[in-house]
Amino acid sequence: MNEEMIQRLIEIYPLKPTKEIAEEFGLTLSQIYNKAYSMKLKKADDYLLTSSSGRLQPGSTLFRKSNGTYTKGHVPMNKGQKMSKDVFDKVKPTMFKKGNRPANWKEPGTIEARKDKNDNFYNYIKISDSNWKLLQRHVWEQKNGEIKQGYIIAFRDKNPMNCKIENLEMISRFENLKRNWLHNYPPEIKTLIKTKNKLIKKIKNYGTK
Repeated sequence: MNEEMIQRLIEIYPLKPTKEIAEEFGLTLSQIYNKAYSMKLKKADDYLLTSSSGRLQPGSTLFRKSNGTYTKGHVPMNKGQKMSKDVFDKVKPTMFKKGNRPANWKEPGTIEARKDKNDNFYNYIKISDSNWKLLQRHVWEQKNGEIKQGYIIAFRDKNPMNCKIENLEMISRFENLKRNWLHNYPPEIKTLIKTKNKLIKKIKNYGTK
């Protein structure tokens, strides 16, 4: 497509049917669409509201935006209509049957490890279809009941793969935050902080006696 044709395309593409443009240029529809796409040319909104755009005819896309999506409030023309017997017979072989399960379906009680956004692995257990729960929370709740709001289930040995009940403890999110802070300090500072916290706790307990 030469420079003259490109200038002509810029002028008429927004306001003229693409089929007519293809006939004028002696090119295929695909060639015109691809060139317009590469040049980021789009149909004008005024043109899209005319009958020439094909969007005012039965099955039209009057409510469709230029990017192919539908505007809010669009109602499909077949809303409320039942599928005809001919169409139903054609699509029936591909329809899911009641009770059908995908090939990757897993039994309730299945446990699998999943990576979180920080690349740490945690075990999840399947409770029911579309319902998976962190294994440590499930194990804790089975033994001790509901987890208090604002609390999490932590691992005593810091190993998230070890979900045995004796390795789990319920702590507040604030306590968990403090523990993570400690990991950033050298060993001697960690010891001092832990000693200080123990002293503060003893003093508080002494005052309540």
